[in-house]
Amino acid sequence: MVSYAEHGALILKGKVPSLDFLTPYSIGFEYLIALFMLCIPNPLAIGIGFIIIESLIYICLFSIDKNKGEKIVYLLAFNPVVFHFTVFDIQDEIILCLFVT
Repeated sequence: MVSYAEHGALILKGKVPSLDFLTPYSIGFEYLIALFMLCIPNPLAIGIGFIIIESLIYICLFSIDKNKGEKIVYLLAFNPVVFHFTVFDIQDEIILCLFVT
């Protein structure tokens, strides 16, 4: 999470990802991190921000198709690997579920 915070801080200083500093992440992911850091200048803001976005995605999934939404929520709620990656490693793969389902 510290490296994410460093990337967010660089963007807030006007640096451009992949142009001014190397990053293995997509530009959208980097700017999303910078947005979280702009709201709350603390690395925990990144984790909290992704949890909020994931919650909004669950709501969207339920509104699109309740059956698919329930399956995704059950998968995420009872799969320790997914929980580890989304909460502790602050990964953004869950955001893709909205577009896959």
